[in-house]
Amino acid sequence: MIRTYQLGFVPGLLQTETYMRTVFDSARDPFTGKRLENEVAVRLQTVQVIPQNVGPHSGLYSNFIIVDFEDPEEPGLVYLEYGFGSMQLEKPRDIRAGRLLFDHFTDLGLDEQDSISLIREVAAER
Repeated sequence: MIRTYQLGFVPGLLQTETYMRTVFDSARDPFTGKRLENEVAVRLQTVQVIPQNVGPHSGLYSNFIIVDFEDPEEPGLVYLEYGFGSMQLEKPRDIRAGRLLFDHFTDLGLDEQDSISLIREVAAER
């Protein structure tokens, strides 16, 4: 499982299906067949938005990604990106802290349907 929190970058999860297919088709080694369909399906999964009216919160400082593996013996990791670099954290306490922070952001965020509605509303305003 990969969970990502993005402060300002628009990840693939927010791309439209038409845009995704165009990007995948125009790659130097285009995705086709089952691989193409799998890549599109993954990007069409659930997304949550933290609305501005939540106000200041600890997620305004950096982007991060949490990676967890199916095998419970395989440790996860947290990948942080910041203004002038990045780092990968593998200590259990750092991974726990990342998971707790992500859960907190999940609680702050709108549910899936409200997030989608907000995205559509903002897109329509542009």
